[in-house]
Amino acid sequence: MKNQTTSTDVEMATGFRLLMPPAVMKKVNYLLRRFKNVEWSGPAWYRILKKDEDGFPIKVRLEHFKAIHLGDGTSTELDGEELGKILPKVYKKKPELGKCFMGLIHSHHTMGAFFSGTDKEAIYQESSKEGLYFSTVVASEKDKYVTAVGYKDQYGFPQMREGEVSNLLKEKSEPEWRYEADKIEKKRKEEKKTTWGGHGVGYNLHNYYDRYGQGSMFGAHEPETKIAAVEKD
Repeated sequence: MKNQTTSTDVEMATGFRLLMPPAVMKKVNYLLRRFKNVEWSGPAWYRILKKDEDGFPIKVRLEHFKAIHLGDGTSTELDGEELGKILPKVYKKKPELGKCFMGLIHSHHTMGAFFSGTDKEAIYQESSKEGLYFSTVVASEKDKYVTAVGYKDQYGFPQMREGEVSNLLKEKSEPEWRYEADKIEKKRKEEKKTTWGGHGVGYNLHNYYDRYGQGSMFGAHEPETKIAAVEKD
Protein backbone atom coordinates (compact mmCIF):
# COMPACT_ATOMS: atom_id res chain seq x y z
CA MET A 1 0.00 0.00 0.00
CA LYS A 2 1.43 3.35 -0.98
CA ASN A 3 1.87 5.95 1.75
CA GLN A 4 1.29 9.04 -0.36
CA THR A 5 -0.80 10.08 -3.30
CA THR A 6 -1.70 13.21 -5.24
CA SER A 7 -5.39 12.40 -5.40
CA THR A 8 -7.76 13.52 -2.66
CA ASP A 9 -10.99 12.39 -4.28
CA VAL A 10 -10.69 8.61 -4.16
CA GLU A 11 -11.57 7.03 -0.84
CA MET A 12 -9.96 3.88 0.55
CA ALA A 13 -12.10 0.75 0.62
CA THR A 14 -10.63 -0.66 3.84
CA GLY A 15 -8.87 2.26 5.52
CA PHE A 16 -9.08 6.03 5.58
CA ARG A 17 -7.42 8.98 3.92
CA LEU A 18 -5.62 11.62 5.96
CA LEU A 19 -5.45 15.07 4.38
CA MET A 20 -2.53 17.19 5.51
CA PRO A 21 -3.15 20.83 4.53
CA PRO A 22 -0.32 22.98 3.13
CA ALA A 23 0.27 24.78 6.44
CA VAL A 24 0.66 21.46 8.28
CA MET A 25 2.95 19.99 5.63
CA LYS A 26 5.14 23.09 5.58
CA LYS A 27 5.68 22.76 9.31
CA VAL A 28 6.34 19.00 9.13
CA ASN A 29 8.93 19.48 6.41
CA TYR A 30 10.63 22.30 8.27
CA LEU A 31 10.99 20.23 11.46
CA LEU A 32 12.28 17.24 9.50
CA ARG A 33 14.90 19.41 7.82
CA ARG A 34 15.95 21.04 11.06
CA PHE A 35 16.10 17.89 13.20
CA LYS A 36 17.54 15.42 10.71
CA ASN A 37 18.73 12.79 13.20
CA VAL A 38 16.55 13.40 16.25
CA GLU A 39 12.93 12.44 16.92
CA TRP A 40 10.31 15.00 17.92
CA SER A 41 6.69 14.58 19.00
CA GLY A 42 3.58 16.42 20.06
CA PRO A 43 -0.21 16.45 20.17
CA ALA A 44 -2.10 16.63 16.86
CA TRP A 45 -5.72 17.50 16.18
CA TYR A 46 -7.71 15.45 13.67
CA ARG A 47 -11.11 16.36 12.20
CA ILE A 48 -13.37 13.71 10.66
CA LEU A 49 -14.70 14.95 7.31
CA LYS A 50 -16.50 11.86 6.07
CA LYS A 51 -17.51 8.39 7.24
CA ASP A 52 -18.81 5.27 5.55
CA GLU A 53 -22.20 3.63 6.03
CA ASP A 54 -20.87 1.73 9.06
CA GLY A 55 -19.80 4.95 10.75
CA PHE A 56 -16.05 4.48 10.19
CA PRO A 57 -13.98 7.57 9.27
CA ILE A 58 -12.82 7.47 5.63
CA LYS A 59 -11.68 11.07 5.21
CA VAL A 60 -9.84 12.91 7.99
CA ARG A 61 -7.88 16.16 8.07
CA LEU A 62 -4.96 16.91 10.36
CA GLU A 63 -5.84 20.46 11.38
CA HIS A 64 -2.96 21.39 13.66
CA PHE A 65 -0.08 19.99 15.69
CA LYS A 66 2.43 21.32 18.18
CA ALA A 67 5.88 19.85 18.76
CA ILE A 68 6.54 19.78 22.51
CA HIS A 69 9.37 17.26 22.92
CA LEU A 70 12.72 16.66 21.24
CA GLY A 71 14.15 13.22 22.00
CA ASP A 72 17.18 11.40 20.66
CA GLY A 73 17.97 9.27 17.64
CA THR A 74 15.57 6.45 18.56
CA SER A 75 12.89 7.83 20.86
CA THR A 76 10.74 10.74 22.00
CA GLU A 77 8.13 10.88 24.73
CA LEU A 78 4.95 12.82 25.35
CA ASP A 79 4.58 13.83 28.98
CA GLY A 80 1.13 14.39 30.45
CA GLU A 81 2.20 17.25 32.73
CA GLU A 82 3.79 19.11 29.83
CA LEU A 83 0.70 18.48 27.73
CA GLY A 84 -1.54 19.84 30.46
CA LYS A 85 0.41 23.10 30.49
CA ILE A 86 0.16 23.83 26.77
CA LEU A 87 -3.43 22.72 26.03
CA PRO A 88 -5.23 25.73 27.57
CA LYS A 89 -3.05 28.05 25.47
CA VAL A 90 -3.68 26.06 22.30
CA TYR A 91 -7.47 26.02 22.77
CA LYS A 92 -7.52 29.71 23.61
CA LYS A 93 -5.68 30.52 20.40
CA LYS A 94 -7.53 27.95 18.27
CA PRO A 95 -10.94 27.24 19.89
CA GLU A 96 -12.09 25.39 16.76
CA LEU A 97 -9.78 22.52 17.74
CA GLY A 98 -12.22 21.65 20.51
CA LYS A 99 -14.33 19.89 17.88
CA CYS A 100 -11.40 17.72 16.77
CA PHE A 101 -9.96 14.46 18.10
CA MET A 102 -6.60 14.91 19.75
CA GLY A 103 -4.01 12.28 18.88
CA LEU A 104 -0.30 12.21 18.16
CA ILE A 105 2.32 13.03 15.57
CA HIS A 106 6.01 12.14 15.85
CA SER A 107 9.03 11.73 13.62
CA HIS A 108 11.42 8.92 12.71
CA HIS A 109 13.80 11.27 10.83
CA THR A 110 15.98 9.27 8.35
CA MET A 111 14.83 5.80 9.44
CA GLY A 112 11.58 6.00 7.51
CA ALA A 113 8.04 6.20 8.81
CA PHE A 114 6.58 3.06 10.41
CA PHE A 115 4.71 2.04 13.53
CA SER A 116 7.04 0.46 16.07
CA GLY A 117 5.87 -1.94 18.73
CA THR A 118 5.76 0.94 21.22
CA ASP A 119 3.71 3.06 18.80
CA LYS A 120 1.17 0.28 18.23
CA GLU A 121 0.88 -0.40 21.95
CA ALA A 122 0.12 3.28 22.57
CA ILE A 123 -2.56 3.30 19.84
CA TYR A 124 -4.26 0.27 21.35
CA GLN A 125 -3.99 1.71 24.85
CA GLU A 126 -5.43 5.12 24.00
CA SER A 127 -8.19 3.81 21.74
CA SER A 128 -9.29 1.37 24.43
CA LYS A 129 -10.04 4.38 26.64
CA GLU A 130 -11.28 6.91 24.11
CA GLY A 131 -12.95 4.99 21.30
CA LEU A 132 -10.90 6.76 18.59
CA TYR A 133 -7.22 7.65 18.53
CA PHE A 134 -5.31 8.92 15.49
CA SER A 135 -1.54 8.71 15.18
CA THR A 136 0.83 9.80 12.40
CA VAL A 137 4.55 9.15 11.90
CA VAL A 138 6.64 11.28 9.53
CA ALA A 139 10.18 10.88 8.23
CA SER A 140 12.61 12.64 5.90
CA GLU A 141 13.70 9.51 4.01
CA LYS A 142 12.39 6.12 2.84
CA ASP A 143 8.65 5.83 3.61
CA LYS A 144 7.88 9.39 4.63
CA TYR A 145 4.38 9.14 6.08
CA VAL A 146 2.24 6.56 7.84
CA THR A 147 -1.00 7.14 9.68
CA ALA A 148 -3.41 4.95 11.62
CA VAL A 149 -6.49 5.11 13.78
CA GLY A 150 -7.16 3.02 16.84
CA TYR A 151 -10.77 2.26 17.68
CA LYS A 152 -13.02 -0.04 19.68
CA ASP A 153 -14.79 -2.79 17.77
CA GLN A 154 -18.38 -3.87 18.46
CA TYR A 155 -17.17 -6.10 21.29
CA GLY A 156 -15.21 -3.31 22.98
CA PHE A 157 -11.77 -4.57 21.96
CA PRO A 158 -9.16 -2.11 20.61
CA GLN A 159 -8.26 -2.42 16.93
CA MET A 160 -5.89 -0.52 14.62
CA ARG A 161 -6.37 0.41 10.96
CA GLU A 162 -3.79 2.15 8.80
CA GLY A 163 -4.62 4.85 6.27
CA GLU A 164 -3.02 6.88 3.50
CA VAL A 165 -1.67 10.43 3.54
CA SER A 166 -2.57 13.06 0.92
CA ASN A 167 -1.76 16.72 0.17
CA LEU A 168 2.02 16.70 0.41
CA LEU A 169 4.26 19.63 -0.43
CA LYS A 170 7.47 21.33 0.65
CA GLU A 171 7.71 24.99 1.51
CA LYS A 172 9.84 27.48 3.46
CA SER A 173 9.70 27.73 7.25
CA GLU A 174 7.74 30.23 9.31
CA PRO A 175 8.99 32.19 12.37
CA GLU A 176 6.49 30.48 14.68
CA TRP A 177 7.84 27.04 13.76
CA ARG A 178 11.43 28.19 14.29
CA TYR A 179 10.50 29.49 17.75
CA GLU A 180 8.81 26.18 18.60
CA ALA A 181 11.84 24.22 17.38
CA ASP A 182 14.23 26.50 19.29
CA LYS A 183 12.24 25.90 22.46
CA ILE A 184 12.30 22.10 22.38
CA GLU A 185 15.96 22.09 21.30
CA LYS A 186 16.91 24.30 24.26
CA LYS A 187 14.87 22.14 26.63
CA ARG A 188 16.56 18.98 25.37
CA LYS A 189 20.00 20.44 26.16
CA GLU A 190 18.86 21.25 29.69
CA GLU A 191 17.28 17.86 30.37
CA LYS A 192 19.08 15.16 32.25
CA LYS A 193 19.63 12.36 29.75
CA THR A 194 17.90 9.06 30.48
CA THR A 195 18.47 5.85 28.55
CA TRP A 196 15.69 3.29 28.12
CA GLY A 197 15.05 0.35 25.86
CA GLY A 198 12.69 0.07 22.96
CA HIS A 199 11.92 2.32 20.04
CA GLY A 200 9.12 4.75 19.52
CA VAL A 201 7.35 7.49 21.37
CA GLY A 202 6.92 7.10 25.11
CA TYR A 203 3.79 8.11 27.03
CA ASN A 204 3.39 9.48 30.53
CA LEU A 205 -0.06 11.02 30.54
CA HIS A 206 -1.18 10.16 34.07
CA ASN A 207 -0.18 13.57 35.46
CA TYR A 208 -2.27 15.26 32.80
CA TYR A 209 -5.34 13.18 33.57
CA ASP A 210 -4.97 13.61 37.34
CA ARG A 211 -4.39 17.34 37.07
CA TYR A 212 -7.47 18.04 35.02
CA GLY A 213 -9.71 15.38 36.58
CA GLN A 214 -10.56 13.73 33.29
CA GLY A 215 -9.71 10.50 31.53
CA SER A 216 -10.16 11.81 28.01
CA MET A 217 -7.35 12.99 25.77
CA PHE A 218 -10.01 14.34 23.42
CA GLY A 219 -11.26 17.17 25.64
CA ALA A 220 -15.00 17.45 25.05
CA HIS A 221 -15.30 13.94 23.62
CA GLU A 222 -16.53 11.40 26.15
CA PRO A 223 -15.13 7.84 26.15
CA GLU A 224 -17.41 5.40 24.40
CA THR A 225 -17.30 2.00 22.75
CA LYS A 226 -18.55 3.20 19.41
CA ILE A 227 -17.39 5.77 16.93
CA ALA A 228 -18.72 9.22 17.66
CA ALA A 229 -21.52 10.25 15.33
CA VAL A 230 -20.47 12.70 12.67
CA GLU A 231 -22.41 14.30 9.93
CA LYS A 232 -22.05 12.74 6.51
CA ASP A 233 -21.08 14.85 3.49
